[in-house]
Amino acid sequence: MKYDPNKSFGYPILRPLESGQSPELADYVRASFQPSFSFRINEDEPGTFQISYEFGLSLAPLRKLIDEGEASFYLRTECRATFYSDTRQVPYEGEFSVDGDKLRDWVELYGYVIAEKDVTVSSDQINDEFGYQSFDAEAGSVLACAPPTTYSVEKDFYRNIRSIFEYVESEEMKMGETAVELDKDYVYIYAHPKQITLLRNAEATKENKLFLLNAVFFPAVIQMAHKLKEEPEQSLEQKWGNIFTAKCAAKNINWDDDPMLVAQRLLDRPLEPLSKSYFN
Repeated sequence: MKYDPNKSFGYPILRPLESGQSPELADYVRASFQPSFSFRINEDEPGTFQISYEFGLSLAPLRKLIDEGEASFYLRTECRATFYSDTRQVPYEGEFSVDGDKLRDWVELYGYVIAEKDVTVSSDQINDEFGYQSFDAEAGSVLACAPPTTYSVEKDFYRNIRSIFEYVESEEMKMGETAVELDKDYVYIYAHPKQITLLRNAEATKENKLFLLNAVFFPAVIQMAHKLKEEPEQSLEQKWGNIFTAKCAAKNINWDDDPMLVAQRLLDRPLEPLSKSYFN
């Protein structure tokens, strides 16, 4: 079932309000349903993706139905590019793996509360517009739903972290200056056109790459780690955010740690080989 924020079910259903929508229009007042997901490469099996989930549900009558086995949480994983679809009954929180070959381009994760049998839902939080505080729902009826959470499943997950950077020429930049933009799928590094030419030429030798890693990429990765720490939801909407967290998972790095330490560990402590080459 596709999520439609305007669909009428003929009975109250718990779902998030749309941006700008008045709380007075909600089917339930002062109640929320908030599925939370994470999507990353499985550290133990790099060919698979690990999906973790946790369901936040504040409406006591629905929680009671779930605890008594009369309703359940359901999680649907869907990938349009491969026609993969999996719907499973799940507890309040947990995780499972999906074969990487089954997913491509984008994957959507949906969360629901669905009645397992014919039930009666009673709540004084039902909007007065319905004119009642109790209703019957048949087995299989959706009682709560939320918009899908979408993740990128590009092969970039398996690429080197430096592959997500792109140089962008800017006449406004002075020689020796760089600036980073993190609002796109890839990380843009802005520099003067002549500077970019020098940077690209420098990549031809191992020694020069060490300088680039420390002078250009290391500061950029610090900014990425800081952005991810401060604005995780927004960052994970970008391809670079998913690649960054996947690389951290593969190296057993907690991306929520201090941004400078995260950057050092993710780039394998870039100052160390530079020190050995030039300071010994």
